[in-house]
Amino acid sequence: MDALVAAFVAGLLLQAGDRIPWFTAILADRLRSTTGVLIASVLAIPAGYGVAAVAGQVLAQHMSPNASALFLAFMLISAGGAGLVTLKPPNRFESGKGGGFVLGLIGVLSLLLGDRTQFLVVALAARSPTPAFAAVGATLGTLAVVTVATLAGEAARKGLPIQVFRIATGVASILIGLIVAVNALRLT
Repeated sequence: MDALVAAFVAGLLLQAGDRIPWFTAILADRLRSTTGVLIASVLAIPAGYGVAAVAGQVLAQHMSPNASALFLAFMLISAGGAGLVTLKPPNRFESGKGGGFVLGLIGVLSLLLGDRTQFLVVALAARSPTPAFAAVGATLGTLAVVTVATLAGEAARKGLPIQVFRIATGVASILIGLIVAVNALRLT
């Protein structure tokens, strides 16, 4: 159950300043198709995090509890470091053909590959007796952010202090990762 809560918080906080909600806001504004973009997100996001949970389950079979804790620490520190970097704008699919659903599905799936939240799902699933909880938690957190961003649009996003939020969540992720690493190495 702790994987569900941790993944939900990770999905909510890390995605709030990331490219997936930014992309869905851009696409919904450009195509005037919030419904298509949201349906695509509801399909793509659980698929991406589901694959991550399966990967975590496979890795868990080859790791000791301390190794999985160190893996989680590494993923948290990596996610934090990524949050300290200025975000590159997502592809706007200006010349893309298709509606909000097709472009949303393609765009969200491509942004999920290698996403920092997806890597955290792998690590959380590797530590959980029920890896699916990590996928469900991250999906719910991410979908909450994506839904708000898609409905609000890109103009609303521009008024938010996204870089400050990214830095704050980045620093918090690094600190939590360091604490997890110290505990895994039994240095305290």
